[in-house]
This record gives sequence, structure tokens and C-alpha cells, in this order.
Amino acid sequence: MTIWSKNIRIADSGQLVAAVPHLVGYRPVDEVIVIPFAQGRIASVAHRGYQRVDSTLLRGTNRDGVDATTVVGWASSDATASDVSHRAGVLHRLLTDCGRVSVCLSVVAGDVWSTVTRLDDRVVTRSAWVKARGLDPAVAHRLADAGCDPQRRDRLRDQLAGPGITELDVHIQHAANLARSQPQGFAAAAIHRLDELIRTGGAPDLDDTAVMAVAARNPGFTCEVVTRIDAKSRHAGQHARFWLRVTRDAPPPCRSTVATLLAYAAWRSGDRLLAVEATRATTPSTSDLARFMSEVITQELTPEDLPNK
Repeated sequence: MTIWSKNIRIADSGQLVAAVPHLVGYRPVDEVIVIPFAQGRIASVAHRGYQRVDSTLLRGTNRDGVDATTVVGWASSDATASDVSHRAGVLHRLLTDCGRVSVCLSVVAGDVWSTVTRLDDRVVTRSAWVKARGLDPAVAHRLADAGCDPQRRDRLRDQLAGPGITELDVHIQHAANLARSQPQGFAAAAIHRLDELIRTGGAPDLDDTAVMAVAARNPGFTCEVVTRIDAKSRHAGQHARFWLRVTRDAPPPCRSTVATLLAYAAWRSGDRLLAVEATRATTPSTSDLARFMSEVITQELTPEDLPNK
């Protein structure tokens, strides 16, 4: 399958590569795709549909000077996610063991376009403190059991006190412990808070910003957010703008990933101005990609018009 008619240089070869096929209309279902890179450029062929690991894959990655790969698994539903995740993981481990630089893995469930996200241990390494205020009693109880309380946060602030440590850093680090100990409770609380802010139109505070920052590294939460943004409803634009505003102060990798996903969602919904605004919210390391997306979204260029840099 031809992924791209022209090679595109991307500073971080794994950054948002899962979204690239959708720009050319390819919608994979329940399969694993290996996207090869050569010297930071997407190679022209993506190897798809592998049900088992064999020598064919390794021979394919030897072509065209491929020196890195990204393994992406797409699942159409929760029922198939486990199998797809397993196959993607096996391919990732094999490529890594054979000396290939492999970024893994993007395994999602639900609508393929709206739920694609990138997972690896470099995306976001810090979490956020979640307030029990205003939550469903059952969720608040779970959070309280995990130690989500101001006293523990204050003690943590004292431990972390030092040059360059901000209030947001404290909230993020405090919830890192919470997210590890109560992942389901954390996700439920984040989604509840997201819905509340969208519904009321309230301005997110420091805690809200931190919550959205850590929640965005969770594929389930990203599914929820992007599905809301992509929904064909009169609230879609409001949801998108809220998410962009919240992540503006989030850790850069999270902000960049979510902003680009938001750009795609806004573009699909026809809001080109918001799409360009979101694209420009990406980090400097992806500025080339941001400029490219701005041009494509505003239809100043098509993929075929791109120079082979």
C-alpha cells in the first residue's frame, strides 16, 4: 500500500504517524501495519495485514535503507483489541530484537479515525491531581481511597520544592501516584470533569489543566475526547476549543499530540480556522509538520503538490 506519494521529513518519526494514512483516506480495520522510515522520512510502502511473524517482514524492512519502523495496530472494537494488541506487540518486540528502532504501539478500539493515538513511554511521564469536588460519590470515594486529598498534595509540594518546580508540576506529580494506584477511578473522574466543564462552559483551573494533561496519555480517555470533538453536533466546535484551551499549558508532548488530533477533527467537521489554530499549537519539534498540515487543511496545497524534501 502506498502510504504517501512524496516522502515527508518528520523530526520525531513516531510523532502522529498513525494519523497520516487517514489523510489519504485509508481506514484499516483489525490489523497491524508496519510503517518503515529511512533517515527520518516515511518510506513509500507500509507493510500490512500480518497475521504471524515471519521472515517476509524482516526482508521488507531491509528495503530502501529502512532504519526505523513504527508498528501501529488498529482494532475496530473492544472485542478485537486484545488480539490486535498482541500481534502488534509481537512485531514490535521482533523488530527491536533484530536491531530496528521501533516505536510502538498505537492500539485503539472504536471508530478508527477518531480514536487513533500514539502510545510509547515518551509521550507523557507525569500525571495530575484530581479533585473529588463535584464528582459522582462513587468516583469521589475511589479517589479518596487513593489518597487524593489536599494534605497529601501539600506534603508532596514540600518534598518537591526547588528551583523550576511550579504549582502545576506539583499537581501533576501528585496524581501520578493516583493514576498508578487507581487508573479506572482516575479515568472516570477525568471524563466526568471534562463533561462538566464542557456543559457549563466554565474556565478550567490549574487542576483541570493537569487532569487533562495526564488523561490524554490514556488511549481510553483520548477516545472519549476525540469522539466528542468529532461528533456531528452543534457542540463539536465548543468541545474542540475547550480541549485546545486546556492543553495549552499541558506538557508539550501531550499538547502537540492532542492538538494535531484536534486539527484532524476540526478539519473533518469543516472548521478550517480551528484546524489551523490547533495545528499551530504543536511543539517546535513538529513545526515542519504543523506548517504542512496548515497548508493541507486550508487547501493551499494537496499532498501531491509537496516537494520531495
